Amino acid sequence: MEGIHQDCTARARFELSDGKSCTVQQNYQEKYNIALKSPGANLLICKERGNKNFYPAELMMITKNQRVTIPQQTGQQSQKTTKECAVLPDVRQRLIVTGKEAVNITEENELLHALGIKVYPEPLILCSMVC
Repeated sequence: MEGIHQDCTARARFELSDGKSCTVQQNYQEKYNIALKSPGANLLICKERGNKNFYPAELMMITKNQRVTIPQQTGQQSQKTTKECAVLPDVRQRLIVTGKEAVNITEENELLHALGIKVYPEPLILCSMVC
């Protein structure tokens, strides 16, 4: 997958081999007898053999353990991933606390208590030196 197209299956049109055009939604209905459940959803862009193809997101599947390795990414993709994943320490701390509370990782959690897991109410604060 290379990206997300700005159009949805109900609006995106392409030319057929006979010169006529149709929407992606119409093509899937007529050619494959598939009625798309989310015609307003954006299309996924996949590059295959140098060509860009557009697919309805609802028909795509990510296989188990599927991932893009670092060498498979372009430099731009790698930079974008790093930039989007970078989080300031105070924001990361807040996300950790919010997630902890959302899944009930607390002192009152009976399952954790039964397993002998002690949960501290506040995050541990460590001092460090910046070299």
